[in-house]
Amino acid sequence: MPELAIGERGVGTLIDLFSVLDESDKDRFPNRLAISPDASIHAARLALRGFGDPQGALTGLEEQIKLARILMRSVRFDVVERVVSERGWSPQKIFSLGADLHRLSALLNVQLHQLDTARGHLLRAIACRPDDPNLAFYLVDVYCQERRFVDGFTLLDRTFEAFAPGRPEHLLGLYRLTLDAHTAGALTDATQLYESILRKPNIGVFAELATRQLHHIEIGANALPASNVLNYHYAHGWDKLKASDFEGALSSFCDILAWRPDHEASWFAVGDIFTRGVSQKGLSGEGQDNIRINICPDLDDLRRGELLNAVQSLRIASSFDNDPNVAWESHQLLTACYLELAEPMQAVRTATVLTEKDPDRAASWATLSMARLVNLEFKGAVDAASKALSIDSSDSAAKMVLATLKTIVDSA
Repeated sequence: MPELAIGERGVGTLIDLFSVLDESDKDRFPNRLAISPDASIHAARLALRGFGDPQGALTGLEEQIKLARILMRSVRFDVVERVVSERGWSPQKIFSLGADLHRLSALLNVQLHQLDTARGHLLRAIACRPDDPNLAFYLVDVYCQERRFVDGFTLLDRTFEAFAPGRPEHLLGLYRLTLDAHTAGALTDATQLYESILRKPNIGVFAELATRQLHHIEIGANALPASNVLNYHYAHGWDKLKASDFEGALSSFCDILAWRPDHEASWFAVGDIFTRGVSQKGLSGEGQDNIRINICPDLDDLRRGELLNAVQSLRIASSFDNDPNVAWESHQLLTACYLELAEPMQAVRTATVLTEKDPDRAASWATLSMARLVNLEFKGAVDAASKALSIDSSDSAAKMVLATLKTIVDSA
């Protein structure tokens, strides 16, 4: 357990500050302080899982928070001479402990429906560990439970901008939150937030989803469609896709995603449609396992926009990772998109994921060999193609890569 040793020099003026911040005074401020949080943390975790008494666990955490607060304030204002512990405690770990204690207290208060108190604990947790975005996500959830959807949206947006700029989960998270406001009946907030999404740059497919929902609000169609209706849209979408009616298929899948943005199969279908090309310009031929790759495209703005929409959709589809086949196929199509966008390094990184997800599949290595070939990694391309052929000696994509490399060598 950590022990705090208080120095003599310069403490006098700080004791007055502690009396305000920590309800401490000179007579009660200890020369040494010991904290033993393990039992309280264990009890809190059990209570959060439905075992034990949440209120009792909360009381134990609050006692530890009082001690941790003194430690943190002492570290912050440089009145600690040393921190001694058998487990290697440090000032950084003290603040990490403070964040954990406040986080667990917040979750217990949420369980007890004491949202205002929970919010206060989360704000203190963030102050203890401002580099942990997960604490902000907890606070977003509390804001939404309080029906403060605009505040939650703003915090979520800022958190992604600070910690994960450009990730597809950013727009997906903002859209989910807005949909929660919508289905909760907070239509004014939902309208404001859908419009905020539409003002963001490079929103891709979310422009269609947000526009649809604004129309639903306008006509009063705010109830989540029944499962049989969504299932109809899904089946109808695949029928349209098989018939090469890409616009009709896209409309059906967007009907699903507008209400069910976590439906990974629909995100994959949308990515597949944009990879092929709604404008019919993306059908550049098929290889092993339906690999469609256009290595030397002449991209106009329309086709580039389709590919960027495909990348967004496929990255979202692969992020759920519920269905291994969807994740694998999403990464395969992503590789094709990056190659057509003339981003071969990104294509190699994406294709490498295929070999990690399914190393016994020839198409994984064949796709990687193509990406390496375009990225001018000739030895790596040979290695990947050879690996593919060792799994399936008839793999046409791997054979094509080796034939291309032979032509390059012969013409050198």
